[in-house]
Amino acid sequence: MEIDKEGDVRVVLVFVVFFLCVTTGGVFLFIYVFVPSLSQSWYQSAAIFLIAAPWIFWFLTFLYTVMKHCCAPRPPLPADHKISRLSSTTTGGSSQVPLTNPV
Repeated sequence: MEIDKEGDVRVVLVFVVFFLCVTTGGVFLFIYVFVPSLSQSWYQSAAIFLIAAPWIFWFLTFLYTVMKHCCAPRPPLPADHKISRLSSTTTGGSSQVPLTNPV
């Protein structure tokens, strides 16, 4: 069963949240750099965090995906499972490389 993801509200929601994070972080950074009389001491930290938030999210998503594939238990293969193998000869030449060490 294939789930239709077109028009999924979660995609739009994530896009809007990331857009607001980056835009707000950019405004804080702009005020901190170009209008120091209006800036507060926490503007710099907030700007860096808000601009980095999408990067942190995608990096954590990547780590989750890697860990899920590495650490998740795999179901056993059925008894009649066949392993498909390619033929050893291919058109256009041999696919095996001789293991010689030129001296």
